Amino acid sequence: MNFNAHKRIISSAAAFVAVFAVLSAAELCGTDEVRTDSAIKTVKASAEPASMAQSGAVYALAKTADTADISETQSDSEEEFAVEKVRFSAETIQCSESGAEDGGIKIIIENGLETDEYYCSFNGGKTFRKMKNRTAVMEDLREGCYSICVMKNADKSTMSEMHTVYLSCEDEIIPVEISADSVSEQIYADGRIKVHISGYDKEKSYEASVDGGKTWKTVKGRTTYFNGLSGGEYSVIVRETDDTSNDSPELPIVLGGFTHGTKTYIKTDCILQNPELPTGCEITSLTMLLNYMGYDVDKLTMADNYLPKGEYRNSDFYEVFVGDPRSYSAYGCFSKPIVKAAESYLEDKGDLDNWNVRNITGCTVDSLYAAVDKGYPVVVWASMEMKPIENGRSWTISETGKTVTWPANEHCLLLVGYNTKKKLVYMNDPLKGTVAYKMADFETRFESLGNHAVVIVES
Repeated sequence: MNFNAHKRIISSAAAFVAVFAVLSAAELCGTDEVRTDSAIKTVKASAEPASMAQSGAVYALAKTADTADISETQSDSEEEFAVEKVRFSAETIQCSESGAEDGGIKIIIENGLETDEYYCSFNGGKTFRKMKNRTAVMEDLREGCYSICVMKNADKSTMSEMHTVYLSCEDEIIPVEISADSVSEQIYADGRIKVHISGYDKEKSYEASVDGGKTWKTVKGRTTYFNGLSGGEYSVIVRETDDTSNDSPELPIVLGGFTHGTKTYIKTDCILQNPELPTGCEITSLTMLLNYMGYDVDKLTMADNYLPKGEYRNSDFYEVFVGDPRSYSAYGCFSKPIVKAAESYLEDKGDLDNWNVRNITGCTVDSLYAAVDKGYPVVVWASMEMKPIENGRSWTISETGKTVTWPANEHCLLLVGYNTKKKLVYMNDPLKGTVAYKMADFETRFESLGNHAVVIVES
């Protein structure tokens, strides 16, 4: 066994022995909580879901985990994020002539209560004015582009998505009339802009742009979507394909970026990788996520039947798992093989169309916390006990000639919560159980390994 390449195995074995030793005393005393000399609390973990529980070490030492803190974080976060966004529709009232300030926009609130107070913005949320009721006409407007959003009770967390229109004059000829709606980025590069052609002519062909005309996309039908966008400012134009001089006004639109709160915790069952999968932290973390989603599958089934595996020291850990996770001498993998394993399993279950397995590698840590806010645990790559990453064994792949170097101490975990005030992240750690790590340590290790992460969301 190569020491540099497999420090996680040695650490795993040591931690397992230490936990088992403490456990024996706890089990004899008939208690679920153990204290060491440093008054470390333990958090209960499971080697498998309840129906597949195995004997041996079923508790894990958590160096900084506090069950009371987790409970508090969970209850507070559930209340914090129970926020409904405002939904509305808008209609334009043309100006009588160019330069006249007699146009208007009618706004109709589609949800909320009569007792709520509503505030609307016509400049992308920079300034707001109070509405008199849930249906209101904003008057004295002149021709031009307006980016509209609405919030209630002066609470920006309730703010609607952006809707951008062009308010025209009665004598103005607009070759292509359009409106645009944005759907904010939720986790990472998953925002959307909807472009609607008001005067769509099925005898004509159109193309649309969201970058001010730098690139174009063929439009099929009255409405088209631009998906996979990050938060930011966009400029929407639509033109006729056969006569590009016939185009729409350029509509600026702001696509909101993702946000996260201060603390969230998702209660999930924790599965330990040992003793069956001494190098199987990645597939064990995915199994925990699938269990949370409601699938009754165990780590061994996932490891044996769904995890793409490659030849020991002759394959690329970015493409496959190098070796076999049942072996102490294997290495591991990064996000791509875990995505493949998840998709293969969901396809076998006939549920792949219901889920989107997203490889969000490259995302910021804020994206991770935003995902957890929305109820999605995230498979993340960091290191064992958040220790520094070191260069391990290198090898050259015979088929491609590519040389790769394994990052010693690499470890995969399931992120289930965070607390920015206490500067902690909560992990289901396949080696230790449910653990709280220092937020700064996790973020450093996560970024040093290339920001690898996988999340599964509803399609």
